[in-house]
Amino acid sequence: MAAWKITDLFFEAAVMPYSVERDDRVRAIAKDLDVKVTTCRGVTLYDPHEIIRLNGGRPPMDYEVLLGITENMTQPAQPIPAPVKLENAAVFSTTELFIMLKDLCTDDSDTANLIAGLDAESKSTNAELFVVPPLTALGLTPPDSHAPLIGGESEALKRLDEFCKDNKRVGLFEKPKTSPVAINGPSTTAMSAYLSFGCLSAREFFYRIMFIQLQFPLRPGPTQITLEGQLMWREFFYCYACGTPNFDSQERNPSCKQIEWRLLDEEYVLKPEYDLKEQASMTDADDKLAMNQLQCWKDGRTGFPWIDAVMRQINQEGWTHHAGRHAAACFLTRGVLYISWLRGAVYFQEKMIDLDWAINVGNWLWVSASCFFSNYRRVASPSMFPQRWDPQGHFIRKYIPALSKMPDSHGKRH
Repeated sequence: MAAWKITDLFFEAAVMPYSVERDDRVRAIAKDLDVKVTTCRGVTLYDPHEIIRLNGGRPPMDYEVLLGITENMTQPAQPIPAPVKLENAAVFSTTELFIMLKDLCTDDSDTANLIAGLDAESKSTNAELFVVPPLTALGLTPPDSHAPLIGGESEALKRLDEFCKDNKRVGLFEKPKTSPVAINGPSTTAMSAYLSFGCLSAREFFYRIMFIQLQFPLRPGPTQITLEGQLMWREFFYCYACGTPNFDSQERNPSCKQIEWRLLDEEYVLKPEYDLKEQASMTDADDKLAMNQLQCWKDGRTGFPWIDAVMRQINQEGWTHHAGRHAAACFLTRGVLYISWLRGAVYFQEKMIDLDWAINVGNWLWVSASCFFSNYRRVASPSMFPQRWDPQGHFIRKYIPALSKMPDSHGKRH
């Protein structure tokens, strides 16, 4: 900051514990350099810490309680239009920026080249500096096909515009009626990734749908199944993550049931790169079996077509409908395999494009009946579910080509 003569630093205040700790370190550095820090809140619609305060210092553990609290809070501020131009903004050519970058990276020219979008043998012109580098420049291998979700604010707004063209679909939206087996594009908004990465403001989404919902005062169903309700579920899990010490742990989370899951060792759960080392050190036969079953679940090789199709969609596209996620999570935990929910949460966090640690962990706690929800006997059947939603097996055939010529009845059975 000193080298660039920065006087003020503006950023969006984080709410997740690990992010708050990072931001505090940044503030300390800025203070030492006499840089003024200004933050604004925008990750969530409501301040989760204020909700916790209004709930007696505890995060709401019931969705309806959260709704009751927020109903009496000030409405979220409407989004501010993007500026047409920035007054008195410094303007640098790409050449000037590259010279400054070189000055800052005198001991590491390779890093300067990488940031500027150059490789060691590049012959780029100045106009091509600072473009987004290809994956190969970062040492990564591009996938064979692009995931259906494309990043960026422009794409997010385009998708939102397209979805909101149909006022009836927005105003009468009911999440349980959306299809988890759609093969020609998601049946929901699929905006979760854009919200997670800040490509779309939660307030922008909120007000776009709310102005449409006002046209449907008699819309059916409770708030929790509406589009507004989906945003409030996000608020619910963020509040829980902010107000619960070690929310992403079973052993150290005070509100998590201490269930004796298989493969519970958190040392390895949170460091998945140690899986092979862990497996090699196992002596218990059931632990070895559980590790093999976990890998089959990850790969989509359980032998249950519906579960395998869901997991293969996740592996290929980084996304699946919430009902598919719940079915896969239930199967791994209390439904069939009785393996620790943390194993599944870590894998979803690795594979999902819309990864969001608070929402991910919250849903795994819920589906595994470890927190919030206690009716452990209510299990998503891996054989009955596809009979209801995909009797012809189109979804299963798409993601499991080996079953493409099987009769419909085969895909329904486990």
